[in-house]
Amino acid sequence: MSLSERATRKKRIDQALVHAGWSPILPFDPRASRELVAFEEYPTASGPADYALFSQGQPLAIIEAKRTSTAPQNVLLQAQRYARGLDGSPFDFNGLHVPFVYSTNGESIWFQDLRDPISRSREVQEFHTPAALREMLACDRAAAQEWLCSHPVDHPVLRPYQRDAIDSVSLTNLRELSICLPPLAEQRRIVARIEALFAQADAVEAAVARGLRRVEQFEQSALARAFRGEV
Repeated sequence: MSLSERATRKKRIDQALVHAGWSPILPFDPRASRELVAFEEYPTASGPADYALFSQGQPLAIIEAKRTSTAPQNVLLQAQRYARGLDGSPFDFNGLHVPFVYSTNGESIWFQDLRDPISRSREVQEFHTPAALREMLACDRAAAQEWLCSHPVDHPVLRPYQRDAIDSVSLTNLRELSICLPPLAEQRRIVARIEALFAQADAVEAAVARGLRRVEQFEQSALARAFRGEV
């Protein structure tokens, strides 16, 4: 059943935001603390944004919310329009005043990093945590690309054809290359989950090994009794 936009926000989007650590969720109030808050109906020059996410006093993201029957990827441009109209922000990324935007219908979430003028939107499983967004914000990808291009490729392990291949990659190629990696906090959660699953797998393997040893011991015991004529 398709939910209205308001029902989608209250029943799904609010819960997803709280799960990601964006709490409290408040109607816009100019007197409220911006240390950590998700404002609803945040005023911009282009109209009220459905949500504006603040951390440490800075607007980190705008969220455009739609009813469940609307495809969220198609409305990221509306989130960008609100990002252009946001006043009083310390950020300016080619006229966009937040670094990140989302669009969601409560069933899927689309995300875009506005700092890079050629960035592409992508679907994410959940909203990033405040720490994850701040970590992404602190990552200077342009500086990392410049460093790669300005340092010689002289590692002794590399073979000549590998050096030639690396040298042939231009800065323009690197800037156009989109590599989607989760923030470090998410990477750590993924690793922790994998390690927990490996621990379960080890426990299952150990239990199977114990069972096989019991079967082998039973078979040897049965054979021994048979040879003795006890069976």
